[in-house]
Amino acid sequence: MQGAPMANKLQQTLFRMNTNNIAVLVGHDANELLPTLEAALTLRQERCAELSEGDTSELPQVILLSLGNTPAAADNAREGLFRGADKAVVISDPLFDGRDEGVLLSVVAELLASRFSAVVTSGQSNDCRPRNAHLVLRYKRAKTPLERSASDPYDHIYESRPHLTIPIWSAAEIGLTPDNIPDALLLSGDSIRTKWGKRSEPTIIHFNPDSTDWADELVQLLLEARPARLARRLRDAQLVVGGGYGVGSAEGFESLSNFASEIKARMGATRAAVDAEFCPAKLMIGPTGERIHPKVYIACGISGQVQHIAGIAEGTTIISINTDPEAPIAELADWVIVGSIEDVVPMLLDKYRALRSK
Repeated sequence: MQGAPMANKLQQTLFRMNTNNIAVLVGHDANELLPTLEAALTLRQERCAELSEGDTSELPQVILLSLGNTPAAADNAREGLFRGADKAVVISDPLFDGRDEGVLLSVVAELLASRFSAVVTSGQSNDCRPRNAHLVLRYKRAKTPLERSASDPYDHIYESRPHLTIPIWSAAEIGLTPDNIPDALLLSGDSIRTKWGKRSEPTIIHFNPDSTDWADELVQLLLEARPARLARRLRDAQLVVGGGYGVGSAEGFESLSNFASEIKARMGATRAAVDAEFCPAKLMIGPTGERIHPKVYIACGISGQVQHIAGIAEGTTIISINTDPEAPIAELADWVIVGSIEDVVPMLLDKYRALRSK
């Protein structure tokens, strides 16, 4: 397996002071990896062009640091090597649990700023191709020590080519300790309520099919938030329809998706809905998924766990549709509609079509 001397040597290489290397810092969201890496590779190309011809002593390297305590962190590191990074490291630590990933990445980026010439945490391009063909074969086999086993048929490859092993470091090895992590990073019900500030009392509606006059005001709110065109990405949407475990099934999510399409909204979801395989993981909202800042968020069958609410920007108007009037999301919602999704959403869609036609 991986020896300590190799790890120490690699650390000295990555973290020597005044290095020309470029750090790529990524978290759980695999969608961020390629544009972030592409930005770093472009920066390296520009700096290489500035060097005098034949001067290869100070060529910058792109170093990928993948944060996380899940297999996704190793997947991101492997993909980064496959796509052109020179080295990759997984940084995994119990200290990361229950933290706001976006702020955590900012703290780590600040720590690394003195050790790299640049720390890239976001990019613009969606195109990131491997440098040459041999990387495709070489790095598809790259593994962390935890992913290797005694019966690995390729074990001799790792012994003879140590660059194929992706090191795993703790937070302390990059200088991150509990003392330099702000308390605001902790995800708790109290911290989320503090973040959102004092909320006015919500409008609570107990659904009755014979009395739906209240819906006109709510639908008018949706029409005002309706964008000119559907946002390409969930994080950019002005109008979002979110589904939770209370939606009940993949078919229920399909119905919600049809509703979202008609009002030009993007679909989102909770981790519970993703884990139940009601919808794909790319829809997940929260610190380990997408962070959204819409004008209006329609939360359907969502209880309001702090990990989900942490992914929604403060100031968002929240409309909750839930059979439980005491669900935690009611503390932050502007509208609380107590009723089943199967009854409320079709009624809202009918009202929406009627008002929009006028």
